[in-house]
Formats: sequence, structure tokens, C-alpha cells
Amino acid sequence: MLDATFFVCIYKGYSLFSSPSKTIFVAGSVAEKKNVVVIGGGVAGSLVAKSLQNEAAVFLIVEKEYFEITWASLRSMVEPEFAKRSVISHSEYLPHAKIVISAAVNIADTDVFTTQGSRIRYDCLVVATGRTKNSAWTKTEKISQYQTDYEKIKSAKSILIVGGGPTGVELAAEIAVDFPDKKVTWCTVSMYSIYHKIDQ
Repeated sequence: MLDATFFVCIYKGYSLFSSPSKTIFVAGSVAEKKNVVVIGGGVAGSLVAKSLQNEAAVFLIVEKEYFEITWASLRSMVEPEFAKRSVISHSEYLPHAKIVISAAVNIADTDVFTTQGSRIRYDCLVVATGRTKNSAWTKTEKISQYQTDYEKIKSAKSILIVGGGPTGVELAAEIAVDFPDKKVTWCTVSMYSIYHKIDQ
């Protein structure tokens, strides 16, 4: 049984913008199932949609056609083939959900409206939009970006990495492992801060 308290964020009776045109999706022939609309296809939204797709009529509203394992992005920069495993089409893990590739522009009392003019009714709404970042919108484009990063790293005579945080440390290590003969210069304010974090 679906319990509204399960969700991180439920919107009821809250309108953000004026309503677009009316194209209505319905849950299908199984009347007992609740309509669950999930806005956002990051870790939180994808997990909720995957967990409920067999229990409810799930609609995932997302601007990108893929889910990305973002903590694998630095590995993908030095090994583009790895990106093919870390960039996953939503349809691959949501065979029983309806995927709507569009942005949500309006949330009303019982409906969500998208930029494409779709109107999707919900019984439960999960808002898991996370942060906005300009990026590739298709899986092919995203993998192509990693291929471009790889070619730049491969062709460079030397590489300068500025920053001693987790990203800078990991990227320097990934490059050093895959390109041991390449000159990598790592610039950070204080080595003490790095060792202090490691000790903790």
C-alpha cells in the first residue's frame, strides 16, 4: 500500500505557473494502482521510480534520457568504454514505468504539466529535481563528451590540475594510472589539509 509519508516531498494544491495545453496520460487498465509521478531522474528520483514501478503506475518526468552514475565520471574521462556502463538509459531499469522526456513547468492540485504540453495526473508526487547542470541530454551525447575528454587527455603533453579536494585528487590518480608517462602537475594550497583529511 502506498503511503504518502513515504515520500520526501509531496505537493498538493500548489501551482507554480499557468497551465499549458491538455494532453492527459492515464494509469492504464489497472484501476487499483495509484498514479505516482516522479520529477527528476537522479539517484533519488530513479530509485523511487524503480522501487515502485511494479506497485503503482509510475511516471518519471526527466529532461535527460539517461541516468548517470556520477561518481564514475572521472574514470570515464580516462576510459570512455567505462562510460557505456555508467550512463544508463532510463528505459533499461524502468521497463514498467512511463518515461516522459521533458521539463515540468507547473504543479497543480492533482496534475503536473510539462514543457511539451503534457498533463499528467498524480495521486502521489515525488519532487527529486536535485541541482540543475548544463550537460548532454542524450546518452550518445554524454558518451561522446567523455570520448572528447579522453582525446584531450591522451594528446596533451602535460596536464595541470588545480585543486586538492576529492575531485582533484581522484582525477590526478586516474590519469597517472592510465597514462604513467604523462607529466601531471597537481596544484593545491596546502598538502597538510589533504593528509589531515586522510588521517581522519
